[in-house]
Amino acid sequence: MVVGLLASLAAVIFGWIPEAHFNIHHGLLLYVSALVPASVASFLLGLVMVAVILLSKRMNINPDNVATPIAASLGDLTTLALLSWVVSYLYRSINNQS
Repeated sequence: MVVGLLASLAAVIFGWIPEAHFNIHHGLLLYVSALVPASVASFLLGLVMVAVILLSKRMNINPDNVATPIAASLGDLTTLALLSWVVSYLYRSINNQS
């Protein structure tokens, strides 16, 4: 959350320097697009990892061999899908208000 806030503040500042124009909606869009997908993806992936570990223990499979590839592949897919969905929704709602 802190890194998302700092990254969005840096992007807003670097965008403001050459144009001398600040749009609060774009700054909030950057912050929310960093915060929401990361939080939701972490929650969903945590649930999936608990389920994978419990199932692999029940089937007498080493969870280290199963959980790592699943976490690596699903982490990227989930985060990118949530990021694209959240940003497109928020961007459309900002344009509808303007």
